[in-house]
Amino acid sequence: MGNSVLAVLTPGCATRHAQDQTQPIRPAEKNKNRLIVEAQENLALTADSMRLKQILLNLLSNACKFTKEGEVALRVRKVTDGREWVELAVADTGIGMTREQQAKLFQVFTQADSLTALLWRNGAKV
Repeated sequence: MGNSVLAVLTPGCATRHAQDQTQPIRPAEKNKNRLIVEAQENLALTADSMRLKQILLNLLSNACKFTKEGEVALRVRKVTDGREWVELAVADTGIGMTREQQAKLFQVFTQADSLTALLWRNGAKV
């Protein structure tokens, strides 16, 4: 089942967590991006902390890698739609994706575009 933990998120906590996740991400500094973290007060969730950290690291890393001199935002909010849950959203001002690339998102892994991979190797446009 994994290591479930109860986490209470505050704006300061979410900011520290996001900064912890971006610590090893060199493209954030290299590409001169600004990290924005917005979180509602006292959000609690039960999650596998190791997997949650890995997901955030991957999302933030990709956002930083494909954004140059822009913004990468992590927004955390409580959503109530008959149930209560917490939404974590990562957004950026980077190069974006075509509709065709978006259609492939939740399928077996493939590089969105081989040219993108070639041009943006290691977070820097070649």
